[in-house]
Amino acid sequence: MKLFQIILTTACILIQFAAHAQAKVTISTPDSLSFIGTWNNAQLNQVPVNSISFRSDQLSKVPVQLTFPDQPAIQIMQTLNLKDQTAVSFELTKIKGAYKLVPASENTYTFPKNSAAQTIAIESQPLQIDTVAIAVTPIVQADYEFLKTQIASHTFEVRKLEVMNQYLQDHSLNIDQLRFLMAQLSLEDRKLELLRLAVPRMTDKSRIMEVTEEFLLDKNKAKAREIVGQ
Repeated sequence: MKLFQIILTTACILIQFAAHAQAKVTISTPDSLSFIGTWNNAQLNQVPVNSISFRSDQLSKVPVQLTFPDQPAIQIMQTLNLKDQTAVSFELTKIKGAYKLVPASENTYTFPKNSAAQTIAIESQPLQIDTVAIAVTPIVQADYEFLKTQIASHTFEVRKLEVMNQYLQDHSLNIDQLRFLMAQLSLEDRKLELLRLAVPRMTDKSRIMEVTEEFLLDKNKAKAREIVGQ
């Protein structure tokens, strides 16, 4: 009886540990290969993208499938393993004539205490990534620092903007952080696009007019004022 209680207690501890295990995953592909992804048999997105980020509580032997609507002859099917409490980025790379998802970076990542509610339930329901309620949330500095790392890893501005867009789906910014992100984009049209995405997520809207300083052209300054409602 005592042995049974020990086994039962150990099993409960392992189950509880597994329930809190999670990793942050980013999958990126070249600009010419926009994809529809499936993670552990659950669809990641409905609209083709070149980069997507999400959190997963499934870490071991995760089946991943990528299809490419513009190039249906290419199809990726792999099994990936993740480490608990890490942020890992995979990039689609051509190796010996065949495309494969390869790890581009891996960092230790501490999830916020309330992240359980945001964790993607891979096995129990489809991933909810495309439809996210817009709301101002507390700023998590660790998430923002990881975003900066992701941006720095990309050369093309379109990819940088995609990463920023993914971040803004469930994160907020203050004005200084937004201006830093805008400074990473050289084209003012892209800065305007970022501004449109960021305004509903701003934590200090009283300073929002400061973003107009990031624009050189008067017409774009005017567009920025229109976007922020001033």
